[in-house]
Amino acid sequence: VIVALDKALIEVQSTAYTNFVLPTTGENGSTITWASNNAAIAIDGANATVTRGASDVSVTLTATITYNESSDTKTFTVNVPKIIELSETEFDTSTFDEIMAVMPTENNAKTTEKYYVILQYTLYDNKRNS
Repeated sequence: VIVALDKALIEVQSTAYTNFVLPTTGENGSTITWASNNAAIAIDGANATVTRGASDVSVTLTATITYNESSDTKTFTVNVPKIIELSETEFDTSTFDEIMAVMPTENNAKTTEKYYVILQYTLYDNKRNS
């Protein structure tokens, strides 16, 4: 019963731009271990390390929920979007949502700031020239 309850409560984000943390203990005391079918998301305990490449990748994460002698699995599909390179002279405004999805943290604040400046410049330049 505990395994089934905890299985129902596990949630994982459907898209991963940056590293994230996975639950290793269920709400009702079960143990949760994780596996990935693709190196785009490497699992080390609770830590999921995301490596973005030149194309989008669909990764299957498998949670194994265990309590005493009972266990079950649950799979999640997580999209790892490709890296988007931006410059001051080329910018597709459809990428705005993807850029803003990378929220500043201690590790990526400078990158996000760079994208924001480029975005701000490009939107200003496009408005000025229209």
